Amino acid sequence: MKKLILPIIFALSFLSVSVYSQNVKAAISEQLEKTVIKLSEIAPENTSQLNIWPDAYIGKIFPAIPPHFGLGISVSGTLIDTSILSDAVDTLIHGALDGISDVSINFSVPDKLPLPTCSANVRLGGLFLPFDIGLFGIMTIPGTLDNLKYSDFKGSIEYASFGADLRYALYEGNMLLPKISLGAGYIFTKQKMGLSVNNTTRGTYTSESEPDVTGDINSKADMNLSVTTHTIFAQLQASKQILIITPFIGARAMVTYSDCDYDWAYSSTGTAGNSKTDITDDNDSGSYSTDKFDFSKIQPQFFTGLGINLPFSQIGLNIAWNPRSNYWSGAVSARFKL
Repeated sequence: MKKLILPIIFALSFLSVSVYSQNVKAAISEQLEKTVIKLSEIAPENTSQLNIWPDAYIGKIFPAIPPHFGLGISVSGTLIDTSILSDAVDTLIHGALDGISDVSINFSVPDKLPLPTCSANVRLGGLFLPFDIGLFGIMTIPGTLDNLKYSDFKGSIEYASFGADLRYALYEGNMLLPKISLGAGYIFTKQKMGLSVNNTTRGTYTSESEPDVTGDINSKADMNLSVTTHTIFAQLQASKQILIITPFIGARAMVTYSDCDYDWAYSSTGTAGNSKTDITDDNDSGSYSTDKFDFSKIQPQFFTGLGINLPFSQIGLNIAWNPRSNYWSGAVSARFKL
């Protein structure tokens, strides 16, 4: 019976380590899936602000004197909760440092963070009929945002988005009544985010031959997220120019199709003298996608703001709220406008 005790203890230890490893693995992947889902929800909230113009309808480009068009830039942001990403990174760090003492890896971001986006945009008045067409686009240059710092982690971001919309003037307004337009549009967004850490420091770990070894410990961890969204929307907007101010109000109904994936990995290696020990390592990957455009999950959005009209230009300020998700977004724009 005594001969069986050691193998049984070894088997139970192996089982407990295996279960722990699987739990950590499942927890990291589950939290990263939640993160990409959250990013896929935020993307249309944010980018939809980039093509809002204070005027519900800018007029015709022909026949018109002068022809009506505008071009400029917009900057938007959506307030997001970063706790899911922080939980995923904390679990990743916990796995990478399992069985290691006196070593720490830090990751910190604010609990609430505005996710920023910017774009160049243009809007052209209609031909003969009372409509206008808006276009916007933005793309980061690959490699330019590869050295963002989050405590001990290094981050990278790649981003591309473009969109188009068409608005038809239901009423072109007069001295007393506002302009009213009905529109529809499409927005494409693709974003990639990476986080990595490579840390070497002195610490204590367990090797195959000794329970407590002091040496150099190299810990590595990385995670990568990719989120692609396709959003279609319908909108109704009203605006009224009062002297140099153009207040406006509107509502949108948005439907998004998302395609996302993620991967992560961590490892730690200890070195003492000429002895090198692999302490821990694991990795996983996964994906998430919606069932194309699901119209049972329409996202409502209400927006309002004002335009400040200057000679041949306009400054726009707008905020938006989604009552279903409680996301708040806002944008500032500056445009040349005729």
